[in-house]
Amino acid sequence: MRDEIDELLESYHGNTLMEMCREAGLDVTDSGGKRLLRKAVAAQMRARYFTRERVLGSLARLSERERGVLDRLLIRGGAAPTKVLRRDALRAGLVAREEESSPRGGRSYEGDPQRVDSARFFDVVARLTLHGLVFSRNAMAVGSSAPLKYQFHPSAAVFVPESIRRYLPTPQALQLTTPGPEPDHIEHGDSTALLRDLYIYWDYVRQNETPLLRNELVGKRSLKAINDLLIRPDPAMETASDELEVGRLCLLRWLLWGLRLVKPEGRRLRATDALASRDGSFWKWSRVQQVHACLGLWSKMDLIPGWGGEIDYFGPRPAHARQTLMDILRTQPAGVWQELNELVESATDWDPGFLLADHAMLEDHEGSYYYGYTDGAHFSGLADSLRVEFAEAERRFVEQTVVDFLFELGMVDLGDAAGKRVYRLTELGHALLSGKEAPPSMSEGAKLIVQPNFQILAMGPVSLDRLSYLDLFAEREQADRGVFTYRLSRESLYAALQRGVSVPEVVGFLEQATGVELPQNVRRSMEEWGAHHERIVFRTGVSLMQAADSDLLDRLMGDPHLGKYLVRTVSPEIAEVRPGVERPLVAGLVELGVFPAISGAEPEAADQSVFVREDGSIEAVHAVPGLHLRRRLDRVAEAVGPGRWQLTERSVRRAGGSRERVVQILEDLAALHRGELPASVQERVRAWGGYYGDAAVQTLTLIEFQDTATLESLRADPELGRYLLPFAAGERALAVVPEQKLAELREALARFGVSIRDGLRR
Repeated sequence: MRDEIDELLESYHGNTLMEMCREAGLDVTDSGGKRLLRKAVAAQMRARYFTRERVLGSLARLSERERGVLDRLLIRGGAAPTKVLRRDALRAGLVAREEESSPRGGRSYEGDPQRVDSARFFDVVARLTLHGLVFSRNAMAVGSSAPLKYQFHPSAAVFVPESIRRYLPTPQALQLTTPGPEPDHIEHGDSTALLRDLYIYWDYVRQNETPLLRNELVGKRSLKAINDLLIRPDPAMETASDELEVGRLCLLRWLLWGLRLVKPEGRRLRATDALASRDGSFWKWSRVQQVHACLGLWSKMDLIPGWGGEIDYFGPRPAHARQTLMDILRTQPAGVWQELNELVESATDWDPGFLLADHAMLEDHEGSYYYGYTDGAHFSGLADSLRVEFAEAERRFVEQTVVDFLFELGMVDLGDAAGKRVYRLTELGHALLSGKEAPPSMSEGAKLIVQPNFQILAMGPVSLDRLSYLDLFAEREQADRGVFTYRLSRESLYAALQRGVSVPEVVGFLEQATGVELPQNVRRSMEEWGAHHERIVFRTGVSLMQAADSDLLDRLMGDPHLGKYLVRTVSPEIAEVRPGVERPLVAGLVELGVFPAISGAEPEAADQSVFVREDGSIEAVHAVPGLHLRRRLDRVAEAVGPGRWQLTERSVRRAGGSRERVVQILEDLAALHRGELPASVQERVRAWGGYYGDAAVQTLTLIEFQDTATLESLRADPELGRYLLPFAAGERALAVVPEQKLAELREALARFGVSIRDGLRR
C-alpha cells in the first residue's frame, strides 16, 4: 500500500526532486558522477530526505519572510487553498501587495525558487518547496488521465506533509487577519430575540391548528398569524407567495423541526414537547446549549431560507457553504473587526465553488458562452453575466449568514465603518466555533414580578423554560425582547388545571421564581378558583345501563356474575358500567334472558326508535327508552307513561316560537319516527309552534296620488320628501303620512296646486 511519501514523490517531476536533493545537500550522482535516474533519486529521498535532521536543517536556512509564510500555513493546520495562504501573507506584509493574478485565460505568474530576493508570493512558496517543506496537492493534467507532475510553482492548494510537519516546532499564536476599521456604530449580537421567537412560533403551534399544504409548507394564513406575534416579524411576509420566501419564518420552522419540537401529522403541524411533565426538553437547556443546537442544525440545513427557488437551477450547496464559512471564522480571533466583503473574498479564495459548484469552472472558462449541468438542472448564459450573478449570490449568501443568523445567535457583532459593513466574533461565537467553554455572561436568571392586579411581568433574561410554564396557566398579553407580559385569570388557571397542573404547583412556581410571597389577593383568588374547579365535573366516555324498573336493576346489581361489571347506581333505574366490559355484560344479560337495546354515545343513536301517531301520541319501540330519546322528546312533548309521550299545544308552543324552531322540531320528529311523519301532526305542530307568525292591525294615514310619476316627483322636493313614505300596493301610488304631520302636508301640497280628499279610489 502506497504511503504519503510514495504519493508525494510520485507527484513531482524528476528534475524538481533532483534540485530539492541538491538544496538539502544530498548526492544525486552515482560512483561515476552520472546523474541518478528518477527511481534512484526517489529511493535516496525516501531514505534520507524525510528525517528530523534534514527538516530542521532546511528550516534553519529559511529567511524571515519564508518562515513567516510557513508559520501561517502551519497555523491553518498545515493545509490551505493557495489563495487563502496568499491573502494571509499579504495581510501580514510578508509578500508584495502589488502582485496580482494574471487575466482570465492568460498564463499565470509562475514562481521561481532562484529569485532569492523576490517578495512575490509565488516565488516565496517556490523556495519553500525547494527547501522541501511545502508541497502542492496532486491534480490531473487537462485533457489527460495521467497525473500532472508538479514543479516548483504551487497548485490550487498547498500543504505540509505529516512526515515533515511532525518535526517542525509549533509556531507562536499569530493573527491571520489584520483588523478592519473601528465602526462608528455598533450593534451587539444577542440570541434573545431569535430564541424567544422560536418559542413563540412553537407555542402558537401548540395552541392553534396549523394546517400544512400539499407540499408540506405552512399556509399563508398561519404564517401571518405567527409573524404578527414575533418579536422580530419578517417584513417579507407582506409580499411572499409561500413559506420559502419568508426567510425568518422558514428558518424558525426548520429549526423547530430539526429540534423535534414540531412535526407534521397528516395535513397539520403539531407541537411535540410535553411541558406539563416539566421534563428535560429544549426549553430547559441553558442558552449556550440552545444556541449550540441551533448552530449545528443550521450548518447542516440544505436550504437557503427566504430565497425561494430563484437559484436552484445553479445547484447551490448551502450546507457546504456554511461549513466553509465556519471553517474560516474559526481561524479568526474574538473582538477583531473585519470587513464583510473580506469574508466573501476569503470564502471564494478558500473554495471558488463553496456555494455554487460551477463557479470554479466558470472562472477558468475561456469562451463567451457557458453551459452548465448541476444536479439534474441545466442552465446557460453569457459567461460574464453568469460571473456577475454568481458573485452577487455569494455576496448575498455570506451577508445573510452573518447578519440574519450568526448575529441573531449572538455569535457576531455588527457595525458600519466609513460606509463599509464590518463584523467581529463575540466571545460566545469564538467559544462555540473553537470548542471552548462559553463565557459565564450567557447564564440566565429569573426576574418575575406578580402584581396585585393579576399581571405577571417576565423581565430581562428569563429562561424559555419559565416562559413556557407561564403560558400553561396565564394569558400572554405582550411579548418583546425585554419583557413578556401575562394576565392571570380564572379562565387561564382553569385551562392549566385541565392539563393536570395544580394550584399549589402554580403558587410554588411563582413564589420560587419571584423570591417573594404572592400578593395576598392573588393567592386567595387562585385558591378559591381551584376550590370551585371540581364542584361540577364532566365525566366523558362513561357507559350507562338503564333497566325497565328499579327492581330489575337491583337484581342485576346483586347478580354474582353481572354485578362485577357495574360500578354504582346513578338513579333508581340507571347504573354506571365499568370501562371496557360492555361486550361481556351484554353477553351475560342475553344468557339471563334479558335482551338489551344498545344505544350509542351520540344523540343520533335514538333515531327511528318511536312511532308518532296521527293524534300526536308517541310510543317508544323498545321497552326501555334510552336517555338520548328521553332528552329529545321531553323537549317537545309531555310524558304520559313509561315509553309514551303526547304532543300538546302547550309543549309545542314551549319548544317553538319561530319558523326556524318549528322546522327544527319537525326535522327531529321525522328522524325519531319510523316511517313518514303524519301530515296531520306536521300541520298541528306548525300551528301550535308559531310557524305562520302573527297578524298585525294598525291604523295608517295613506295618500293616493294620480300615478307613481307624480308621487316620485313630489318626493324629490326637499320640503315634501320628508313627509311621504312609499307604501307598497302593487301599481297604486300610495304614501304613508305621519298623523301629526298631516296638516303641514296639506299646506305644502296646496302650494303645488294639490288638494287632499278623504278616502281612496276604488
